[in-house]
Amino acid sequence: MNQFLRMRSFAVMLFLIGVGAGFVITLMIPEIGRLYFAFQLRQAEQLTRIYPGVVGNLWMALNIFLRNLSIAFLMALLPVLLVYQTLAYRKRYPYKSGDHRTEMKNEVHLTLTIYSTAILLAYGFFVFGIFLAFVFTRDSFNGLVIWIIYLVPHGILETSAMIMAASTGIVIRDSWLKNFDTTISSHWRQVSKRDYAICLVLLVVVLLASAFLEVYVSKDLMQFLANMT
Repeated sequence: MNQFLRMRSFAVMLFLIGVGAGFVITLMIPEIGRLYFAFQLRQAEQLTRIYPGVVGNLWMALNIFLRNLSIAFLMALLPVLLVYQTLAYRKRYPYKSGDHRTEMKNEVHLTLTIYSTAILLAYGFFVFGIFLAFVFTRDSFNGLVIWIIYLVPHGILETSAMIMAASTGIVIRDSWLKNFDTTISSHWRQVSKRDYAICLVLLVVVLLASAFLEVYVSKDLMQFLANMT
């Protein structure tokens, strides 16, 4: 089974903790939500001005896709670079005491664990927690429900892809620790290139579908819901 494609429960849990933390902190400090919403509103207005009309919707979808894909690819590729940097650093500055192999394994484990944990918490905190708390404080529970309905068509795919991309650090960590090699030239050797490539291709497909759903389904759904209220 391709380990990169398996949705890990602890990854979802970290994401939800991030959402909850962002929600609670924004309720306590509403200015965070107002600043974040103003930033997102400017982004949306800029996209609307740049890409008006039917053809504009296509370009808007592609713009959203490329933005999300660049973020997902960055999250998925950084773990390998972190391993390389760790190996290169320890080659120049070896441990002064203890077993080199054991210490290196512990450092790689800690580095990639912290990386994936931080990314998942930050994604939930900034992308969902702050925004949903702002909507709740401005439009109460009904507004929150409407925005959640808006997010569902494209958000399930987009969020799943981002969690999968952020979880690659854990997969690479486990692959490295299973057959650990301290040589710098082996920083790709411990990773299944075929599984990794399939993961990246799937990210492309899922995020492309998500972008088109956001522009052609979620946006119209939001207008429909707004007209009903």
